Amino acid sequence: MAFYQGILGLEVCEDRPCLGFSGAWLSLGEQQIHLLELPNPDPKSRW
Repeated sequence: MAFYQGILGLEVCEDRPCLGFSGAWLSLGEQQIHLLELPNPDPKSRW
């Protein structure tokens, strides 16, 4: 969040719906970025 807000200057949209997982909606003008914090579907993957 520090990068998106501090470096890129995006603003947090307070009207993000409750989706059952963490995340944030960020905006710059009329554009938005949706950040989603979800578990790794395959924790044994090479990534």
